[in-house]
Amino acid sequence: MDDLVAVLEQQSTETGFNTYSELRNLAQNLDLIIKTNFPDIYDKSSDQYSLFLARTLNPVAPVMGATGATTTTRSAQAKKFRMPGYPLALVSTDVLQEGEDLHTFCDSVIHYGLSGSPVSIEQKTGRVDRVGSLSQRRLLDIKLGFTPLDDDFIQVTFPFVRESIEIFQVRKLCHNINGFIESLNTLGKVTHKSNDQVDTENVISDQSEIPPQILNLLSSPYTPAVEEHVPQLNKERFVRKQAQHTQNVIDNINNLLSAKFSRSIQLGAEGINLQIPDDHSTSVNIRLRAARASSEMLLCVQWEGEEVSLREIDRGQILERMQNSWRTFYRTYAKETANRTLRLQYDAELLVGDVKDTTPEELDSFFGRFEQGHNPKHYRKPTSKQVLSYWSRAAKDKKSDFGQIHEINSFEISNALGLIFCFGTAGQRRKHRVKIYELDGRCIFIAKAATAKRVQELSYDQVIQFTWLFNSNVDLAEFMLSGKKALLGRTVHPINGMDYKEFLYCAYTLAVTTDRLEFLIQQPDML
Repeated sequence: MDDLVAVLEQQSTETGFNTYSELRNLAQNLDLIIKTNFPDIYDKSSDQYSLFLARTLNPVAPVMGATGATTTTRSAQAKKFRMPGYPLALVSTDVLQEGEDLHTFCDSVIHYGLSGSPVSIEQKTGRVDRVGSLSQRRLLDIKLGFTPLDDDFIQVTFPFVRESIEIFQVRKLCHNINGFIESLNTLGKVTHKSNDQVDTENVISDQSEIPPQILNLLSSPYTPAVEEHVPQLNKERFVRKQAQHTQNVIDNINNLLSAKFSRSIQLGAEGINLQIPDDHSTSVNIRLRAARASSEMLLCVQWEGEEVSLREIDRGQILERMQNSWRTFYRTYAKETANRTLRLQYDAELLVGDVKDTTPEELDSFFGRFEQGHNPKHYRKPTSKQVLSYWSRAAKDKKSDFGQIHEINSFEISNALGLIFCFGTAGQRRKHRVKIYELDGRCIFIAKAATAKRVQELSYDQVIQFTWLFNSNVDLAEFMLSGKKALLGRTVHPINGMDYKEFLYCAYTLAVTTDRLEFLIQQPDML
């Protein structure tokens, strides 16, 4: 490693292609590389990365051929070309004219074997002339006031032998390209018209030079009429309004936390660490973040737990530990730290808003989730006016602003209220039941992902995958084993301060997440 670092330090002062420049490119543009090549990797766990990348990039070689018939090989080569490092050049027929983006680390196109059609040339050049291209990123980095050089732009060339018929082809093509551009933009008088008929005698006798590229600023004659006064079209006003709302939420939460802990608190991107007196005297991290599946703001309190070695604990002990979550109001999840070793973590999340939506009483109830256990047998049918009102409204409206919900129906049993969420498209419609309870001033939403019998059929690793590991990738909901060892999902929200939107969002999020988990449990190979 010391030798490698020494080589990289030396290369960092050099120009041109080397290992340092390629690793630097990789690090600086990692999000772009993942987005254009491996977006599905976000759905994989860390132990699946190596196999997934190997399958996606195989075969691996610095030089390789591909044809239109070898779709998999061609796509793998295009992916490698979209990343730093080898291959540094890609030679192709028209097979790569469509369907592949090649712009991320390439700014040059050399056209051999010309087509007379400007559209065909534009289609091929368009593989690198795209938003987020290497050239665009370079131009955006140029300091204000500096004039970009020719090499900063995308390079498109048409190599030809001057003393051959090729010069006539290139001259005709360049005339056609300029005529095509003039026909789409206001550049003054059109001086050239494309002609499919070629007079060979006139072409050969014509000694005119190849016309230069049009470098004038383009102005389209087809300007759309956009009525800015129409509210739904004014995106700028919408963005400003959303930004102000977000700032109001942040200010409100900072003020509430400052008052609660008697000190000035300003939550940044990394949150803050506080010592909260409780049974564990635990140091916790408090932060604000956006929900994964929406723009809703969540207040998160998280602290580290102990490590669990799966080599030293049997199935019965794991199931018993998982049932402990059933008797707490905070969530338990796990991160893989090494082979067969998990790091347990605990947290709670609360939907928050501005001063109208989140109150000091709501915040006190939220932090109270860490200070006490409870007995789920004491869950009771809701009696508070708020919960009854929201449940009735959802049953009446039968719709939601969240997701692809087809319909909401209600039900009522002896010890709970309930909502049935129906979603999906015709022929693939699914539904999920969410039961609603009350306890200690909290509204508790419960949904079933698997029966106790189905849990018994799952392997040791699958039970962990569908509970602790699954919880690390979802908002608000926690999946655990109940006292009867059924696999249930639960969300919790303080009744005091809860509005209708928060009530419905908690129920909806739990229904959708549980439905997804139920599907994975039925087909575990999909995970």
